[in-house]
Amino acid sequence: MAKLLNAAGSVADVSATFEAMSTEELIATDLVQRGAIDALEKLMEFGVSLQTVDEMLTSARFGRQLLRSVAVDRGVRLVNEE
Repeated sequence: MAKLLNAAGSVADVSATFEAMSTEELIATDLVQRGAIDALEKLMEFGVSLQTVDEMLTSARFGRQLLRSVAVDRGVRLVNEE
């Protein structure tokens, strides 16, 4: 199942979660992380507590970087943003 993870916690824990995912779960989780990033960017655009949203967005982007790193290591091709 796809998961939205808070990467502000333990990097080792988040990485371990990604490592334990199947290929399908990595792809789905990547899509979920992308959706979260898009949503948080919109919140920032509309002026919702910029400090809190910025922290959340930073966490989501970092989590996605970790996920994509695992996918690359496995040779999993994720959907491009373009």
